Amino acid sequence: MADLLFTTGCPVIAVVRITGTWVLGAFFCHTLVYLEFVCMFAVIWTMTVISIDRFICIVKPNNCRISLKMAIAIVIVIWLFAFTSSIPMAAFFNVKSFSVDNSTIKICTLVWPQSTTVHVSVIFVSCLFLIGFVVPLSILSHNYYRVFRTFWKSKKTIHRKESRASQNVEDLIKCTSSGTKRRSARSYRVIRILVLLVLLFFLMWLPIFIAFIGVQYDGSYEYFKMHSWMLMTCAYFAFGNACVNPFVYVFINERFRLNILPCRKTRNGQPKSEELGSFTGSAS
Repeated sequence: MADLLFTTGCPVIAVVRITGTWVLGAFFCHTLVYLEFVCMFAVIWTMTVISIDRFICIVKPNNCRISLKMAIAIVIVIWLFAFTSSIPMAAFFNVKSFSVDNSTIKICTLVWPQSTTVHVSVIFVSCLFLIGFVVPLSILSHNYYRVFRTFWKSKKTIHRKESRASQNVEDLIKCTSSGTKRRSARSYRVIRILVLLVLLFFLMWLPIFIAFIGVQYDGSYEYFKMHSWMLMTCAYFAFGNACVNPFVYVFINERFRLNILPCRKTRNGQPKSEELGSFTGSAS
């Protein structure tokens, strides 16, 4: 749900790019930006909690498993955290007007309170970068690395036992040509998925956080200017992650693909009888 809500900001960006100015007023400047950051935090920390759940299930299977009630409580905590941590965005995002070529252009941007002693913007951007990127990336990398190590050790243990159990060359060849090859294919697939999860998070979320830091120093130096197309490109990467997540977490899941495969229809528009039977059988 967080992914879907996060992408609702795309039409707003399209309107601003077409009109060249902010036409939605001060209320939507506060509200829409606030909700975008809420969904962003919810998306990021949901992915982080998923990695924690996989870490517990695979690396420490004897520990307490996450029950349904606990999962609901965790989701509620994630959303409460997202709502509270994004409050500064609702408070400090305002509409500013600029005169350009005898016309007035309005933008929805961060307007921090002026202070000579405390740099509020620096504190907030630093906390945003840590809580929204550095900490989740560290947790993701640690958990999936431990999952990879556990998986790889179990794979070597199984292969060692099969080699010892094989009494002659023929048994070893049969074992290698059948079960071992299938397990090797699954092994490399799991490794690819784990690497893909971390890489996607790093590559698709890093640009927008760099943009947040860039906006902080925009105009402070003559050689550094934050152009609008740079910010839009970074935002597109973040929105793209919301589109990629369903494919990564659902469609590459083997059980999901096995269950959805029988839903394919024949030329007559009806499911194949043998596929339907296998589907109902697996469902039972």
